[in-house]
Amino acid sequence: MDRTAIALDKRDRSSVPTVKADRLHLLPCSIHHDGPANIHAYFTVTKDEVPTDQQGEKGSEETFQSCFRGRGLRGVKVPVPKGYTGSIYAETKPPRDVKADRFLKLEHQFDGFVSWRHGDLPTIASDDALSAISWLEIAEDVSAFRERTTLSFE
Repeated sequence: MDRTAIALDKRDRSSVPTVKADRLHLLPCSIHHDGPANIHAYFTVTKDEVPTDQQGEKGSEETFQSCFRGRGLRGVKVPVPKGYTGSIYAETKPPRDVKADRFLKLEHQFDGFVSWRHGDLPTIASDDALSAISWLEIAEDVSAFRERTTLSFE
């Protein structure tokens, strides 16, 4: 039997723990550490009482403030689009019944996260994760339009 390069854990998601969006952070920096960390002692997040947009006007999204390595951060809660589930995988040794060189075990799932940017709130134009999520929504809209519309060129 041929071996695949990478196999994904395909177990039932009902047994996989869910991480709340306010506990999952996408930071605008690299941290060269892989393992446990006392995050709550060094990364304090304050939720804005009144969510604001880039111009300081009242916004509709949940926004946050924090500081990391002495620099101010602004964050926005990003929900995973309807019909999708965020997944966190960890590379482990493949189970005996899986024929693969590498195996990614499903560790957690999530329905949102907080995306951070130095100084300003992340936007679709300034944040790769927000941009990617917006493309998922655009692709769904285009597919739905294509299914509803039959084009004829004569």
